[in-house]
Amino acid sequence: MKIKSFKDPDFKVICDFDGTISKNDTFDQLLERFADPIWQDIEADWVKGKIGTAECMRRQVELVKISKRQLDNWLSFIQIDVQFINFVKFCQKLNIEISIASDGIDYLIKKILAHYGLNSIQVSANQLIFKEKNKMTLAFSEKLNLCDSKSMVCKCSIAAAHKKSGKKIVYVGDGHSDYCVSKRIDLVLAKANLLAYCKQHELPHYAIDDFSDVMMRVKQLIRQPESVIEKNVDQKKQFFKSLNS
Repeated sequence: MKIKSFKDPDFKVICDFDGTISKNDTFDQLLERFADPIWQDIEADWVKGKIGTAECMRRQVELVKISKRQLDNWLSFIQIDVQFINFVKFCQKLNIEISIASDGIDYLIKKILAHYGLNSIQVSANQLIFKEKNKMTLAFSEKLNLCDSKSMVCKCSIAAAHKKSGKKIVYVGDGHSDYCVSKRIDLVLAKANLLAYCKQHELPHYAIDDFSDVMMRVKQLIRQPESVIEKNVDQKKQFFKSLNS
């Protein structure tokens, strides 16, 4: 598979969160730790197609019983790919815009990022609403018709909004909610199920294991030598004419 050249020197990076930045699915971990076991029956109904994603997630999160303080404390122990921290610093030095598009929960993602000092990253995800007596629920963004993945956060519309700037989009992901957007951006850095999907549909992609691989590929895109990257560079060089190396 031949990957087309990037002629525009500017691009943006959009990342999935659960399983891509975080080591595991944060919402699943939350349910396993703090929800009534009935959440598994709801999950089974969703797998069978009896209920939609929004109803499934809303009913499951309403089974979680935990105070905000307890939740914050638990989130401080959630692990992420430590290479992501280095990648963010790298992008900031070169003024490469990086954001997160997730079908997960905004509060969880933002708290985890804050724990690692990554507060400045823009996050698009489902909204967690705290209610009385340690209860919570979810609010979902209005879906657009661009998305085929039936996710409650339309990553396709997010990518489309970013592309209006005229910049190329590099997307980093791992799973089903990333399928649709992968057909609408310029380059995918993929692992797990998303990698298999990209291969099957012959989408422009590279395989990754973690964010050290992501950084390697992005460095190839900007063709910056290490000695220059370590300095506070204000301008980026041209993309490779070919990414086949």
